[in-house]
Amino acid sequence: TSALTGSVGTDRTLWWKWTAPVDGVVTFTEVCDFLSVVGVYQGDTLTNLTLAAWGAPATDPIQVTGGQNYQVVVDGWQGQSGNIQLSAQLLPGPAHDNFTNRAVISGTRIVLTNSSAAALFDPSYPGDSGSDYNPAALRTLWWSWTAPISGYVTISSPSGQYIDVLTGAVITNLTEVANGAPDSFETAAGTNYVITATGFPGEVVLDLVLSTV
Repeated sequence: TSALTGSVGTDRTLWWKWTAPVDGVVTFTEVCDFLSVVGVYQGDTLTNLTLAAWGAPATDPIQVTGGQNYQVVVDGWQGQSGNIQLSAQLLPGPAHDNFTNRAVISGTRIVLTNSSAAALFDPSYPGDSGSDYNPAALRTLWWSWTAPISGYVTISSPSGQYIDVLTGAVITNLTEVANGAPDSFETAAGTNYVITATGFPGEVVLDLVLSTV
């Protein structure tokens, strides 16, 4: 039975192996002159494949990891066949979508806008991100900020992301300082913070104000 069309013993399929060159989000699109669907699987053996996405004429966007293999199939409905044109649109992810590559920001007044459309959710992050959603649906951006002076910090995300402010040098041993948005906390000059913004794919706005009052 076809996992994509539900047909029994009548479908015709063509397969490709695609290796993601970088982390990001990819969509596969088919142009065919017959009824068909396109699917993407993870795994390297036919008996051990996991369906990641499917659709017609295009798959849903899926997160991919650089260097990992993906199996792509076009499945003709009830034995239909014909000409196939298959394309992949890959949107590379931002470098700072993980703890290791967090972007360094500085200053006492910071307003920045990034995109998390192709970001990943760092699976090593133990935080709950203030959400009951499946992490596979979420995206996270990471920053590193060192307080230049002592004072009081107010941090928010006008775009609606969930903000975590933490201290620590190891992702599995971070200490939470503030969470949610907006939030505020007292800081001492020279203290380094890890800042994360977690939410659904899209525009991410981070607003940070450090004052001495």
